Amino acid sequence: AKYYTVNLNNLADSLQDIEKIDEAIELQKEALEINKELYKVNPLKWSENYTTSLNNLAISLKEIEKIDEAIELSQEALEIRKELYKENPLKWAEAYILSLNNLAYFLKTNEAIELSQEALKITIELYKENPERWTKY
Repeated sequence: AKYYTVNLNNLADSLQDIEKIDEAIELQKEALEINKELYKVNPLKWSENYTTSLNNLAISLKEIEKIDEAIELSQEALEIRKELYKENPLKWAEAYILSLNNLAYFLKTNEAIELSQEALKITIELYKENPERWTKY
C-alpha cells in the first residue's frame, strides 16, 4: 500500500506541474483514504504516510481556494505530528516543523505567527546541536 499511495502522490505532483489540479486532488484524496484506513489499524506504522497525505491534499486545496478544508487537514496532521514529536523529538522534528509552517501558511493570522515562531524555536535548538544538518533547505 505504501508504494501505491506514494505513486498516487507522485502522479498528483506531476499533474499539478501541468496545472491539472482537479485530477491531482482526486489522486491525493484516494491516497489519503487508503492511508487513513491503514492509520486507523496501525497508527504507529502509518502515521508518516497519513500525515503526509493530509498535508499534500491541504496544499492542493489551498491552490483552488478551499482554505477551510486545507486548514482542517493541516490541523489534523499537526496534531498527530505534535504527539509524535513529543514522544520522539529527533525522529519527528522535521515533520513537526513542516506541519507548523504549513498551518501557518494557511492561516495568515496571529496564530500563524505563533506557529512560525514555534517552528523557528525548534529549528534554532536543532541548529545549535547540528548546524550542518539544519542549514540545508
